Amino acid sequence: MKTKLLILAMLAVPFASKAQFGGLLKRVQNTAAEAVGRKADQATEGAVNGALEKKPKKEKQTPAPVAENPSSLAATATATAPATPQNQDQFKAYSRFDFVPGEKIIYADDFAQDAVGEFPLQWTTKGHGEVMTLSEQQGKWLRGFKNTTITSVNPNELGDNYTVEFDMIYYFGAKEAVYVMPDIAIRLLNNYSVNFKNASGNVSERAGEQSYQFVIHPKEEGSLAWVESHGTTPEFSSEKATVNSFSKMYNQPVHYAIQVQKSRLRIWMNEKKVFDLPQAINSTKKPARIAFEFGHTSYDDEEVGYYVSNIRMAAGNADTRHKLLETGSFTTSGILFDVNSNVIKPQSFGILNEMAKVLTDNPTVRIKITGHTSADGNASANLDLSKSRAQAVKDFMVKANIDAARIETTGLGDSKPVAPNTTQAGRVQNRRVEFTKL
Repeated sequence: MKTKLLILAMLAVPFASKAQFGGLLKRVQNTAAEAVGRKADQATEGAVNGALEKKPKKEKQTPAPVAENPSSLAATATATAPATPQNQDQFKAYSRFDFVPGEKIIYADDFAQDAVGEFPLQWTTKGHGEVMTLSEQQGKWLRGFKNTTITSVNPNELGDNYTVEFDMIYYFGAKEAVYVMPDIAIRLLNNYSVNFKNASGNVSERAGEQSYQFVIHPKEEGSLAWVESHGTTPEFSSEKATVNSFSKMYNQPVHYAIQVQKSRLRIWMNEKKVFDLPQAINSTKKPARIAFEFGHTSYDDEEVGYYVSNIRMAAGNADTRHKLLETGSFTTSGILFDVNSNVIKPQSFGILNEMAKVLTDNPTVRIKITGHTSADGNASANLDLSKSRAQAVKDFMVKANIDAARIETTGLGDSKPVAPNTTQAGRVQNRRVEFTKL
């Protein structure tokens, strides 16, 4: 009976309607397509999951600096920052560095008088900061954190012509670069303040009625930098410059030099001139203070931040040629040395090169180089140090093809101060080199 029914069913197939057969065929096709689709989805999902499970490729990083005071957040880093080498190669790198510091020190701070682990006495902040020492770096450093502005306290205006210098380490200690890096802004402020409305309509006080800032936006490739003003008429904004090397300078000291000559603004990072803007400065109120602002980021405090030290603000232009040839002497605090050493720092090249040019252009002129120190330390040791530093400057001149017979050297230690040794600005002013025409 079952066999007969099966045969009848098979014979009935040819008489099925075309629509019924088409529907059956369509269902078969859909089933096949769904199977193929499921396989494709599974393959795609597997590829995506595999990519998500793979760890991102780690970037090669400069070792992060280690704080020597264990209480610091930065002490969680696992390696030390490389010491800054002092050798002839660095002077070659600075061969075109033409920054010459201002003549009179108005403000200086290296945090030597501040307690490690505390916020410095002569600064203000909207946020928090901490003085600390770093392994393989000389002196003390002020540690800045994200979402924080730190501002110096200085009552003395800088005038129309001035220079600003400081050393800064952009600290990055995260294992991987996964978030946007925070901007760092360096601001020059006057001693006035003004109330203004922000984007939310809230009234708050801006430190400095007129101000200029140099902003760096770090990126893995092609970091950007620009200059802009606030409160000036008209306000100024430069084009954005690409600083390709910035990400390679994480966790190591970078020397920043800013020079203003009336409306002209020039900025260097190490030996590289980043900006030369002839008409950037148009403020009517002169700056007196410097501020550092670190932006927002999703990184934790122990993963990102900055360190700053060796801040110097000087007024006036250093006219080496006129001072030496017409008045008979030229004195500068712009020739910098390692602490308790006669090793010349490469950022001194600008002023040394200026003096070498004067001697080259005037081959009959003979000079005496006299070294001076502050009153820090032992008087006898300071005397020896001043003599060895004067000799180091002579050695530089000889390497610049100045005849050694044209140069005498001596040192007076701390016996001839030109400013009180009770302030950091005074001590910096007393650490000087004097060139006297014979």
